[in-house]
Amino acid sequence: QSSFRDSGFDVALSVLRRRKVAGVIAFAATLSLALPFVYFLPNIYRGVTTVIVDNPDAVSLVRASVPELETRLVTIQQELLSRARLSDLIVRLNLYQGSRSHGAPLSAVVETMRRDIHIELSHSDRGRPTTIGLKISYIGLDPRSAAAVPNALAALYAEENMRIRE
Repeated sequence: QSSFRDSGFDVALSVLRRRKVAGVIAFAATLSLALPFVYFLPNIYRGVTTVIVDNPDAVSLVRASVPELETRLVTIQQELLSRARLSDLIVRLNLYQGSRSHGAPLSAVVETMRRDIHIELSHSDRGRPTTIGLKISYIGLDPRSAAAVPNALAALYAEENMRIRE
């Protein structure tokens, strides 16, 4: 029935005409499996802020001061992710309302928040080797809290860094 003169488009169109019931069934099955995920999964928001820490004291001893700067930033990170700081942030920003209203202990809520916060250290390769960037990100179910938590942590980083340098 087909000849070499039939184009590829004509052949594909004839296959679709013969198999349209199978195609409609496959499309409907895929759509029926995907729609519940679209409607019932919660929206998840990610807030990210970057803090650039420049060490102005390192003019002559660049290599010696970079580990000291990293140590200071890791110390600040441990202080900010402490239970007291995070519980204060949870109360101040009214985070994890569902968990707290269901009677979850504050230590469990703090652990959940620690899991949702990600902090990465990155070095600058552009000119000044003593510049270190901190990328602070937070994943939450509310867009306002997803933006507020990284900003609050960045402000606390800046305060702690100034306090330690003095």
